[in-house]
Amino acid sequence: MKNIFFHTYLYKQRLWGIVFFLSIFSHTIAQNDILDRPNPPCLVNDFANIFTSQQKSSLERKLVAYNDSTSTQIAVITINSLNGYDINDFSDRLGEKWGVGHKGKDNGVIILIKPKLNERDYGEVNISIGYGLEDVIPDVIAKRIVSYEMIPKFKEEDYYGGVSAAINVIFDLASGKYSADFYTNSIDSEEFWITIIVLGVIFAVVFILIMPRKGGRNGGVSSGGSPPYIFFGSSRGSGGGSFGGFGGGSFGGGGASGRW
Repeated sequence: MKNIFFHTYLYKQRLWGIVFFLSIFSHTIAQNDILDRPNPPCLVNDFANIFTSQQKSSLERKLVAYNDSTSTQIAVITINSLNGYDINDFSDRLGEKWGVGHKGKDNGVIILIKPKLNERDYGEVNISIGYGLEDVIPDVIAKRIVSYEMIPKFKEEDYYGGVSAAINVIFDLASGKYSADFYTNSIDSEEFWITIIVLGVIFAVVFILIMPRKGGRNGGVSSGGSPPYIFFGSSRGSGGGSFGGFGGGSFGGGGASGRW
């Protein structure tokens, strides 16, 4: 009887040993699926080649300058494959492996982009937020940044424009220039005024089409001037030296993703 219990005990011990080994082995394989930290370190890592060299340099200077002035690290990474991972999981694992942000502050942000490679494919983007920034950039705000600042431009293959717009919002939120509620309200207000403008244009076109025609021999409408054009836009300066390296920040699943 004692021999039976002894052999059962040995069997269980060996079984747990095998399970432990497989878990360590699978974790090692999973870590190898995640990109290694760049050397020399940089904040813009365009492995999918979606930026021009000028665009990449512009983003890098902007992010380095922000890191130098606030210590908040925002890393932009583009890849062609997620190696079978969900983009949220891949982004968080990447942030942990690279240590984006500073240890103790956990003030890192990762913007991960997998572009649309062909007509049958779809693009994906994820913003991962470090522990220390989850209060100022909650998940619902990260989702709005993805949906309103990035994806509309990505659909037009304007990757630089989408990333730059997202970075500007993150800058302002992380720096406390305005709150998450203010950003939400500004988005809602913008949608309202866009709706008003669109309705106004439709009304003007309908009015022109149905109004009585006057003017020359052919009944054409004459106009003494050109229609007004309104341009909306903003510009931000950028500067800064080289990036010194990541500081060991942590990520815990905060952020949001989207597809197009």
